[in-house]
Amino acid sequence: MTINFRNIILLISIALFSSCETVVDFDFDEEPKLVIHSLFSPGDNSANSNNFDVRVFETKSILEDNSLEYLKDADVIITPFEQEEQVLSFLTEDSPFYRTTSGPEEGKTYELQVSREGNESVFAKSYVPIGTPIENLAFNEVESFPHEIYPITDEYNFNLQFEIQDDIEKNNFYHLIVWRVFEPLHSNSREVHRTVSFNELETANDPSVKIVNTNRAFFGAHINDATFNGEKKKFNFNMAFSETVSQFPAKVRIEVELRTVSEDYYRYQIEGSRYTNNGSNTFFNDQTTISNNIENGYGLFAGYSVRTVRSDLEE
Repeated sequence: MTINFRNIILLISIALFSSCETVVDFDFDEEPKLVIHSLFSPGDNSANSNNFDVRVFETKSILEDNSLEYLKDADVIITPFEQEEQVLSFLTEDSPFYRTTSGPEEGKTYELQVSREGNESVFAKSYVPIGTPIENLAFNEVESFPHEIYPITDEYNFNLQFEIQDDIEKNNFYHLIVWRVFEPLHSNSREVHRTVSFNELETANDPSVKIVNTNRAFFGAHINDATFNGEKKKFNFNMAFSETVSQFPAKVRIEVELRTVSEDYYRYQIEGSRYTNNGSNTFFNDQTTISNNIENGYGLFAGYSVRTVRSDLEE
């Protein structure tokens, strides 16, 4: 869909807080429309909730203050496929979004409806793909050495290899994130996840992989199976991260997270990262498009499933 400057800024800003494609042209006099952002999964270990979380905003004129404001007075309904509908309740100012009391399931389709006085109601539909297992995970060429500039920091490099068996029945899309996991020191503390960077040059000639390192909203390796549909695919990534040297030696634990994602999810991530990487001038290009699966509005309602494998990184 063709989206002008104010609405691209809004969509990208929503993603920083966290397909069927229709093309629509509109001008600065358009009535405010609802903007939705909701990614949902049955088992994302890095998320705060495995339930449906829906953020609701409203478009603004380019002449107005474009700071994001969560809408608190919307009616949000999610209808699980062949089940009773779930009505979402708004949480607190610290958690300004709508949430269900139960979460999605793999292999099921869900419909979203958001209504609000003064705005046209919006609709969306998405599904949770069946997760794809990670096979034959291996860490190779592991090395660590002092940072060239920061004396109390070590750098780590390693090669990551694994395989997946792609589903031949349909086109599949994946989102790979690699984490450095810091396990809790105390029983009442939580794990900390920090992303591990990919070497973009290693996959520059692989049309199935798009690496995003510099944007936290779209970080990771985004994979399209168009070149290996229905086949077993082996991936090979060179990874790197740095961290402060601790006086208490600990194992370096790595978690490999593979998300099997809907096409709406994949398109939004790829196109969103492209716009932010190309700079603000791209927003003024009349041909600029960004995926949007919200009927009568803007944004994203998309499901994904998760498979993870953890292992210690040993030299």
